[in-house]
Amino acid sequence: MDPLPLHWYDIIEELEQIEEDVMMMFLMLFCFEEYERLYLLKTPCRNSKMSGHAYVMELMNANPTRCYDMFRMKPDVLITFSNTLIEKCGLKHSRYLSAYEQVAIFLHIIAHGITSRVAAEKFQHSGETISKVFHRVLKAICKLGVEIIAPPNFDEVPPEILHNPKYYQFFKDCIGAIDGTHIEACIPIPQQIPYRGKKIEPTQNVIAACSFDLCFTFVMCGWEGTANDSRIFFECITNPENKFPMPVGDKYYLVDSGFTNMPEFLAPIHGERYHLNDWRNSGRVPQGREELFNYYHSSLRNGIERSFGVLKERFTILSNMLPYPMETQKYIPIACCTIHNFIRKHFKKDKYFDNYANEDMIVEDSKFDIDASSQNPIDINISRAHLHQMGRVRDEIVDQIWATFRGT
Repeated sequence: MDPLPLHWYDIIEELEQIEEDVMMMFLMLFCFEEYERLYLLKTPCRNSKMSGHAYVMELMNANPTRCYDMFRMKPDVLITFSNTLIEKCGLKHSRYLSAYEQVAIFLHIIAHGITSRVAAEKFQHSGETISKVFHRVLKAICKLGVEIIAPPNFDEVPPEILHNPKYYQFFKDCIGAIDGTHIEACIPIPQQIPYRGKKIEPTQNVIAACSFDLCFTFVMCGWEGTANDSRIFFECITNPENKFPMPVGDKYYLVDSGFTNMPEFLAPIHGERYHLNDWRNSGRVPQGREELFNYYHSSLRNGIERSFGVLKERFTILSNMLPYPMETQKYIPIACCTIHNFIRKHFKKDKYFDNYANEDMIVEDSKFDIDASSQNPIDINISRAHLHQMGRVRDEIVDQIWATFRGT
């Protein structure tokens, strides 16, 4: 075939250039159209007629049951709690969110264990805004916790003991109870081993002390679920940075059989029935002096079990933790305990506290079924003389209870 004349090559080159220019023009038009669709004419994502502020105001002015179901507080409690955070903890109204709506968002998340996306749809804010609000309110509540999670008055006999003949003559020097509980933790799979106990989900181990009016007086969070309760307890009482409220004089806390019977901490007698359901399930009454002491001890110490019961029933997030960083997760139980104490101290009438008012109520946490008494206690450097001292205190109480029981 004969080659094309030279002028034909020029024509073909010009056509190719025109084609490239046309393609570039179409590409530019497509980009302009996409930019307009995404950024200039985009459909608003949160455009419900019911804004977050309007939703909160509606609940606060409607039947109190609606507010309580959503935020675990009645409207007057929510207003008082929010004002306290504003006055004492520096929580501020922002340009688009009042402090009341911020507190409501936080309460809704921890009460129902919902994600930021669900809260964003509920309150008509972006997920980023919801996350910022959650951490802002969490910080403010934990700041309030320094004041409201406070030790009891060591100079007074707790009213729950003073006005109860069943306990007064035996436990008048008792100031509270100590126990551990497991809170679900959301941990990446490669990091789960320290947080995963036997046949349970990853958890963090929380040690707390409470008074007999079901208020928490000390809380330590963040320990891995496999950590021994005795080890955490020893860290609590020996490290000054934890500011554990140690008893003074002859005062003491009640602890369960997983802890050592030593000065300031009265444990039950090993080898005897102890837990309330040990008698309930068998249908028998305590037999002998040691069992009778354990029954009284367990019944009084049950206050902290009921406190944990109230806490977990009110705040679903403690049994269904969200994937926050672990640094955030360890502060959530502290915030929950702070709210728990605030409600108890300022508003005695509350449904969840009423549900756990019976001192002999058996509280079971089947999801995290770990018996502290089955753990091996760690060695605590307490002199034999001090151990004998608390042993004598316990023996005196055993004798008093037995003598009263027999009418002698």
